Formats: sequence, C-alpha cells, structure tokens
Amino acid sequence: MDADTGGATVVFGLTDPQQMAPQLRFRRASSAIMQTATGAELAGIDQPRYEFSSDGEPLGILIESANLNFVFAAVGSGVGLEGFPAGWDPQHENFVTSVGMPMASDAFPGFQEVHIQLTNMGNSQSWFQIMFNIDNVSGNTAYTHSWYHRIVTGDPDDVSNGRLMQSEWQNDWTPNGGAGGVNSPVPISSQWTRFEQRFTTDPATGILQIFYNQSIRGMATVTIAVVAPQIEEGNIASSPIASDSVIATRAGDVLELDLAALNTAQGTFVFDFFLDILDDTDSQVLVTLMQDGVTKHQLLRDGTTGKVQVSYIADSGTPVAFVSVPVQAGSLRVGFSNSPTGAVFAIQGQTSEGPALDSVFNVARIGSSASGQNALSGHVRRVRYWEYALTASELAAVTTPD
Repeated sequence: MDADTGGATVVFGLTDPQQMAPQLRFRRASSAIMQTATGAELAGIDQPRYEFSSDGEPLGILIESANLNFVFAAVGSGVGLEGFPAGWDPQHENFVTSVGMPMASDAFPGFQEVHIQLTNMGNSQSWFQIMFNIDNVSGNTAYTHSWYHRIVTGDPDDVSNGRLMQSEWQNDWTPNGGAGGVNSPVPISSQWTRFEQRFTTDPATGILQIFYNQSIRGMATVTIAVVAPQIEEGNIASSPIASDSVIATRAGDVLELDLAALNTAQGTFVFDFFLDILDDTDSQVLVTLMQDGVTKHQLLRDGTTGKVQVSYIADSGTPVAFVSVPVQAGSLRVGFSNSPTGAVFAIQGQTSEGPALDSVFNVARIGSSASGQNALSGHVRRVRYWEYALTASELAAVTTPD
C-alpha cells in the first residue's frame, strides 16, 4: 500500500484551499478570523478557515461551534474615558496615569487594539486595570474569559503581574461573591500572548464584572497593547469574536462529506484531525453519520474519560464500542470499517470491534454534531476512503500515527 495514503480508494485533502473535492460541503453563516501562513485574516461567510501553525505548516480546516462574545465593544465603539473605547472602564491606583490609544489592528483584522501608556510616578508597585460590566449572564454556568496582550515600549519586567479576574452580582446589583481570578503572573513580551480564565458562576449570578489587571513597578513608564477581550460560555477559549454595541455571534463551522456515491455498508473511512484544545468537561464530536439530517452514529471524544466513544444513535443510543486510548491535544487519527458481519473502530492504531453500523447514512458531518454543537475545536486535515472493509490489523496500520 502507498505509505502516505495507505492504498485508499479516494483521498479528500483539507489543507489546500485549491483542492477541496466537490463531495465536500462547507458553510458558516458569519465571518470569522483565521490564522494563515502570512498572519491573521478575516474569512468571509461560507469561507473555510484553512489555518497554519506559527511555523507555516498547514493545519487543516478549523471547526468551532457557534458562540457569543458577551463583551460589548471588543472592537471599540467611540471614545470614552482617557482615550479608551466606550465601554472600557480604566481604573488605577494613586500615582498611576493611563492614556488609551485605540487603533485598527493589523494582527487581528476587524478588531481595534488599544495601546495603553502607563506611568507609575510613585516609588512602589501600583496597579492598573480595565473593567467591563456584563449583563445577561446565567447562573451556574461555565464561562471562559480571555484577552491578548503584548508590550510595545518599555521593559517587560516593569509590568509584573498580569491577571484576569471577575466579580459576580445578582440582577439587582446585590453582591454575590463568587469572585476569583488568574492570580499567577502572566508573562508579557513583544509578541501577542493570549491568556485565559475559567470559572463557573454562582447560581444567583446575573451580572459579571470582569477585569484585566496589571501591576506597574515604581518610577516606570511602559506602553502595553491589548485586544480581543472575550467572555463566552464553555471551557474553551475559541477564536476571537468581534463585537461592538451588541453581543456578537460567530456562527458554527459546518463541514460535510456527501456519501451518496460511496459504499457505506461495506467500506472504510479514516479521519485525520488536529485537536487544538481538550475540553475536560464536555464532549468534542469527531464525526456524525447522518441520514437526511437525522443522526445515526457518532464518534466523539468524551470530555470526562478522554476516550473516543462510538454511539449507536439509531438504536438504543448506548455506546457499542470504545477505544480505550487517552486522547491528547495534537494530531489524532480515527477510523472505522463496516461490513455486514461487524464494524471495527480504531484510534491511533488501537482497535476495538462492535456490531455492524446501520448502512442507511448518506452524510458524514466532520467535527460537529447534527445541531452544530460540541464541535471539534480543532482542525480537520484529511479524510480517506476505501471501497471495502479493512481488517482490524489493516485499520490499525493506517491509523497509527506517523
């Protein structure tokens, strides 16, 4: 067999924008930011996000669930206090002065980054922070809070304690406790760095105050830049979502493979992914096999066990096979072969057998569920198809990592 393709009948490559096969369909109802080989770009509606690593290596098509950014004015809306965008509330201790300078961001198209000149005229360390009030949040809900920052001028050692924090309030502004934050210093350099805070709100919470905080050493002047403040539901910091005067939505990425011309009753499929982030509390769907929009089977990474699980949705909805291999962030290769006598599932070269899959499915949705949720939060790199069922040993060979 060919060492690269494993002798597959058809190979659907997903790292080259010029080579998407007609059997593949992609849609997304909004624009979204992506990392190309030359930097960030804004992908238009229904444009796949072919992404690249910082070293210029192709990663594949990014698949994320739809999500909201609860931070108003992530791109800036007018100018408010001390030159900061409206909605940004700069606060600081005695002896610290701050001036905000909003500007269009080259690194994050569609966003405004804010350059902040900070001067501490005192002899000891003092603090500076930006605060947002966020309404319409839910109690007992997991949220992820994230920012990008970098230093523009000055000594990075003079900015010593970057933190993200939140305080929680009831809808009538009754204090609700639940305060917390990222208390360890977050390094800042001349390169953009994203840092994140995760928390679950108290059941009575209806309003959040979130903070980006820095400590400035005495008798120091620095300029830092911040961009893309984001609060979103869930435990993953997804790609930046621009917002202005309203809560902003990024639609989900939907990638489907039309199986009408392929033999699903007796064939083999192998999928290559790159998992950017692992969600340790929720599932990440790898493949959903559907018939006219109805889910028949699903391969997913279980967030609580880290295993890949195969669910026979059309029958009892209970798992029919497990591959007990811990899944790490990075490259992931998953496959299955199907025949009237049974199915074989494989991940990273480890196999497990189960009942034959219901052959009545005509679409493979890659990287998300039928509803578009529980998405991969990663990249789809390649799909290979064999028009016959590989044996367990053959499937193990073609799913073993390179």
